[in-house]
Amino acid sequence: MTKFTIKDDDYYKRIVTRYVVIFYMITGITIVSFAFLTSHRGVPTGNTTTGDTKQHSPVVQYGKDGVNETICTLKDVVCPFEKEKSQKTIYVPQKAKTTSTVAKQVKNKAPQGVIPIHNDKISISKKVCIDKGFTTDTCWKMLYSMHMKETTGNCKAIGDQGRSYGCFQIQYRLHNVTKQCAYDYTCSAQWTLNHLVQNGYPQSVTYAIKRHNGDGIKADRYAADVTYRMSSLK
Repeated sequence: MTKFTIKDDDYYKRIVTRYVVIFYMITGITIVSFAFLTSHRGVPTGNTTTGDTKQHSPVVQYGKDGVNETICTLKDVVCPFEKEKSQKTIYVPQKAKTTSTVAKQVKNKAPQGVIPIHNDKISISKKVCIDKGFTTDTCWKMLYSMHMKETTGNCKAIGDQGRSYGCFQIQYRLHNVTKQCAYDYTCSAQWTLNHLVQNGYPQSVTYAIKRHNGDGIKADRYAADVTYRMSSLK
């Protein structure tokens, strides 16, 4: 058996000492690095025990130049912008309002009471309808209600930024109607009734009234309002 000399024993002691020093250096570096990374990532607040499903608020730290930095990389931290991404917006098209629906809304909001009565204009409305062959009350009530809706009884009214004139607010340039006819109740009522017939009266009363005002939801409201006024006339 080989015996080690004192010189050999010193050699092995130096080797062991060297490895021990290296071990402690690596351990120290690892601990310092872990502590450094942990302090810069932040720790979520609240209960973090096993099985906890509570979502924690983001940890806010101060970054460079005093600017807030929100740490959103932790597993149990939910940031506002991440939450918004997870919520998908679903577009649900609204059901178009029908004329009957608009009529119900107008009726519920319409003021109570009978509309102002001008017997001379009612008499003219009846004559215009009879001359055209319409003897039912629907015809004269429609004309008179449209007149009151358009002008509240003022045949000198000018609307639509100077485009519409007279008792039924006729766009005289568009329809090639003189201002004198638009201002005259008899003439404008005759033109309006002819226009209503061209748009479906008497088969479709509501649609014909609507077309006097144009198209779209505003025209639907217009027709519903006129229809309500017609129902208040006796």
